[in-house]
Amino acid sequence: MHVSTQKGLASAALKLVAVAAFVYMTNSGIVERVILLVDQERYRGLTLYAGLWGFCIGCVLIVAFHPRLHWRLLWATVIGLTTFAGYSFMLVTDSQLTVFHIISMWTAIADMDRAVDNYSSQLWQAAGVVAFGFVALVARPPRLHPAIARGTSLLSLTPAIPIVALSAMITIRIGDDTVAMPQQFVPAAIGAVAGAKLATHEQPAKQPLTVDPIRPPAARHVVLLVDESITSRFVSLRDDSPVTPFLARSRDLFADFGEASSAANCSAETNAILRFGASRGDLRGSMTRSPYLWEFARRAGFRTVYLDAAASHIKNPAQLQNFMTLQEKALIDEYATIEADSSTGLDLALSARIAEILSRPEPHFIYATKNGAHFPYDKSYPVEEARFRPTESESGGDVTSRHRLNSYRNAVRWSVDVFFADFLGRADLSRAAVVYTSDHGQNLELGAATHCSIQGAHPDEGRVPLFVLSGIDDLETRFAAAARLNFDRANHFAIFPTLLDLFGYRPRDHDPAYGPSLFEPIDQPREFVSGDIMGIFSEELWWNPIAVPGPEAGTVAPAVAAR
Repeated sequence: MHVSTQKGLASAALKLVAVAAFVYMTNSGIVERVILLVDQERYRGLTLYAGLWGFCIGCVLIVAFHPRLHWRLLWATVIGLTTFAGYSFMLVTDSQLTVFHIISMWTAIADMDRAVDNYSSQLWQAAGVVAFGFVALVARPPRLHPAIARGTSLLSLTPAIPIVALSAMITIRIGDDTVAMPQQFVPAAIGAVAGAKLATHEQPAKQPLTVDPIRPPAARHVVLLVDESITSRFVSLRDDSPVTPFLARSRDLFADFGEASSAANCSAETNAILRFGASRGDLRGSMTRSPYLWEFARRAGFRTVYLDAAASHIKNPAQLQNFMTLQEKALIDEYATIEADSSTGLDLALSARIAEILSRPEPHFIYATKNGAHFPYDKSYPVEEARFRPTESESGGDVTSRHRLNSYRNAVRWSVDVFFADFLGRADLSRAAVVYTSDHGQNLELGAATHCSIQGAHPDEGRVPLFVLSGIDDLETRFAAAARLNFDRANHFAIFPTLLDLFGYRPRDHDPAYGPSLFEPIDQPREFVSGDIMGIFSEELWWNPIAVPGPEAGTVAPAVAAR
C-alpha cells in the first residue's frame, strides 16, 4: 500500500485499526485452534488454516481500500450480514454457527419473532459491532498510488473466492471444520450450502399401511397433547410442588411416568418423530418407512384432528410447521389453528376446543400442540399471574439466573398447572385417553441455547414430563400399572406404539423395529437425539444422555457431553 502524505498515512492507519478491531471482536477460538493443530502435529492443516485466514484478511482489506464506493458498499453489506449472523449466534449460544444450526433454525422459522424478542439484547450488541465494522469498511480510504488503485479495482470480485472455497469445504467435509473460521465469510458459505440442501431435499414417500386393527379401540377418543418447552424439573405431582400445586392435589387422576426422555431437543424434530412413527433402534429408516400416525387412526375408525395453539401468527395456510407437508395435511380431517385475544390465552382456548371435540359421539384422534412456555417466558403467562418474583421483565435489563428461573416457573405454572385445572373442569374423559408430554425441555443457564443444541446438548433439553389421563376404568388400571413399571424410564419413542395399542393394533405386526410401548418394560438408554434427523445434509446424528432425574431447584444441572 502506498500513500503519499502524512495525512493519508494517518487515515490509512486509522482505517486499518478500525477494520482490525472489527475482525478481532467478531472472531474467537483462533488461538485455541492453532494450539490444537500444533499439539496434534497437523502442520499441513495449520498451514492451510493460516493461509485461509491470511487470504480472508486480504479480501477484507481489498474491500476497505477499494477506490470505488459502490464496490465497498456491496461487499461491506455482504460481510456485515454474514458477520452479524455468526457473531450474534455466538453471543446467544456461546458456540459457533454450523450448517446443522442453519437447517435446525429453518425448520423453526415460524418462531423467529419470539427468538428475536428473547435475544434482543444480544442482537442489538451484534448489530452495534457490525455497524461499526460496516462504517470502517465503507469509509473513504486514502488516495492510493495509481498503480495500486488499478490493481485493487481488478480484484473487485476476489471477496467471493473465500465464500466459494468455504462452501466447497463444508460440502466435502459434511459441515465439519468451520470452527474458528473467519466470521466475515464462513456464515455466508454455511447459508449457501444449507439453502441449497433445503431447496433440493424431498421427503421420501411413505410405505402404505398394510395391517388392520386386531380389536376395537380402547377409547372412543384418543388425544396426544404435546406441550412446548416444558422441562420435567418443574412439573411434579408431589405434595410439595411449588410450580404445579393443582397437579399435586389431583395426582390420583394421573398415571404419572415421571421424567421421560424426549425424542429430540427441537420442536420440529420431536413432533416429526411422534407423527412419523419413528423407532428408537432405526430412527431415520423408520421415519421414512412407517405410515403417518393419521393413517393408523383413520383405519381404526377415528376422525383425525390436528390443533395447533402455537401457530396463530401464521396466516398462510400453505406454511406448515414441524416438517409437515401438504401430503400429510391431506390425511387430517380437521385442521385448526387456535386463535385467542393474546398469546397467554391460546392454551385455554385449546383446552376448550379439545373439550368440545371430546363431547362428540363419533371417535376422534386429536394431535394437539400447545403454546406452552416458549421463550420469552414472561410473554407465556399474564402479568398478573406472576407468582415467582422478581422476573426477567423486572430485572431492569440485568437478567440473572434467579430472574430467569422465576419467569420460567411462572410460565410453567400457567401453561401446565392452570391449563390442566381448566381442562379437567371442562373435559369429559369418561370415554377418552389423553397422553401428555412436551416436545423438549429447557436449558436455563444464562448465555447458552435453551434448546436445539447440536453437539454436547445439555441434559435438561431432553428432560420432559409424561403422564396419562383417562376416565375409562380398564385404561386407568393399565396405565397406573405401566407408570409404576416405567417411572422415570419412559421416552417419546414409546408413545407411537402406545397409541397404536389404543387404536386396536398390535404394533409389531406393522414393524418389528418398534420398541416397547408404555405398557411394556422400557430398558432403553435415557437419551435424546440432536442433529439433522431428516438427513437433509448429513447422516450423522448425536445421542445425548440424561443421567438422572433433574431436581426442581434453583441450580442448573451440569452439562453432559454427547457420545
